[in-house]
Amino acid sequence: MSNYDKFIKHLDASTSATFVIAMHLHKKGYEVIIKPMQKMGRGDNPRDFADDGDLYIVTKDGRQIRVETKGLSAEFTKKEDWPFGKNFMVCAKHSYDNAKIKPEVYYYLNKAMTHMAVLGVSKTKDQWVTKTSGDKRYSGNYSQSFYYGPIDKVEWVELLK
Repeated sequence: MSNYDKFIKHLDASTSATFVIAMHLHKKGYEVIIKPMQKMGRGDNPRDFADDGDLYIVTKDGRQIRVETKGLSAEFTKKEDWPFGKNFMVCAKHSYDNAKIKPEVYYYLNKAMTHMAVLGVSKTKDQWVTKTSGDKRYSGNYSQSFYYGPIDKVEWVELLK
């Protein structure tokens, strides 16, 4: 399977996490807007398909807060069982840096879809560090720069049933 095919497969799989997180926020009384998915074709310029976020929370005064959602293949419920130690990968550096509308919150859903790790940007951005890492999901020597945030500022949330 090509890296493009793998990317599209991962993109499709990410939809479930977005809807589970949106349902949690909806149950908490938030108005949410789920953005449509756009898929690039083979040979398309990836910059033409950068999204403006997975979903938005609408505040009481009508402001829309951009939220990024991530479905992880790891199990966790709290900081003590976070499988990556003190490493808390926020996102690919280019995705944040090139975003027209910056995300204000990142939600990371565990594999069982029962718990989330939540990281607010405004309280942590000045503490983010950049590290270059390989991505084992893709073949070849594929690596990119990522932002990592402080694990002590992550909020651990059990999803509403």
